[in-house]
Amino acid sequence: MLQQQRGIQHTEQEITMTEQHEQWQALEIRRPDDVPAVTPLSWQFDKLYRHSERLMNLALPSDFPYPVEVAGAEDAVAAIALGESIRRDIEYARGTRARQALELGATVADVAGALDMDEDQVRELLRTWADGQRLLWQSTTDDGRPPLGLSPDAYADFLAFLDQADADR
Repeated sequence: MLQQQRGIQHTEQEITMTEQHEQWQALEIRRPDDVPAVTPLSWQFDKLYRHSERLMNLALPSDFPYPVEVAGAEDAVAAIALGESIRRDIEYARGTRARQALELGATVADVAGALDMDEDQVRELLRTWADGQRLLWQSTTDDGRPPLGLSPDAYADFLAFLDQADADR
């Protein structure tokens, strides 16, 4: 079902996303773990920008002619925590994106170029990523949660795929 807001039609899913975004905007961030899992990077960057803008306003002269919001300690702490959350998200995604690139037909050399690494470093990155995904699968199934990560079979398949990518070089 579509609803009309400001002359634009929106689906129920988009409206729910808007509500989630409003909840995110109201959330106080003091630690990287305060950022909910799978929060879009664009949302994190937007919140970081707002805190950073207030921090930059501290450098304005006291007689600045326009009203501005000035930062407090909470802005500095939030900017640090958001920066760390973003760094972690980007770092975590490296292995996932490298795997996706290979599965979509990129070569190990292509991925190495994109990451500014040599091919052996890419293989190590992917093996480390696969090990983490296998451990994630094990921990979620051990805890009775829906499995996340690579099952033992998927792990073995990925390592075989990676070995084949090595053989093709």
